[in-house]
Amino acid sequence: MNPLAVQSPEESVRLYSFFTNWRTPVREGYSHDQLIDAYLTGMEHAKTEEKRLLGGIFQNNLEHAMKFSEEKFQALMKIFDVTPVGMRMSVIGISSFETLLILSRDNYQSSKIESIYGYLLDEMRKVNNEQFNWTFILMPSLGDLNEEAISLDGYSLMYANPA
Repeated sequence: MNPLAVQSPEESVRLYSFFTNWRTPVREGYSHDQLIDAYLTGMEHAKTEEKRLLGGIFQNNLEHAMKFSEEKFQALMKIFDVTPVGMRMSVIGISSFETLLILSRDNYQSSKIESIYGYLLDEMRKVNNEQFNWTFILMPSLGDLNEEAISLDGYSLMYANPA
């Protein structure tokens, strides 16, 4: 009997038992290597799925933040007769966004500013929840804006259609 010619697990147990007093029982199920491979494959699938889901959530939230910011830009013009000089947005996280509304110095120093803040705070409270967070900052325009500095502060998205 040639020990290298063994084909079945049952024969290998018998053969191994023949050479020593030790033997390994035949197990049904999966080997350690198969379990590790299945685990790693599952982890890779989970990472891919998580990236896909998070990417979708981020895309939806970003679109919502852009639309909401545009609505507030238009509302300032319609309700308060204030035309913002510009609007930028910063992405804080997957579900958090901050909009920078830039007003002329005259509008920023007018008596309307308290009403504008109150309106935007009320709107912010209505829209914010566990999956979406929007905040705003009002800033006066004091001459030429340093666009590079604003971008470096994280406001990388610029509203391209002011007024």
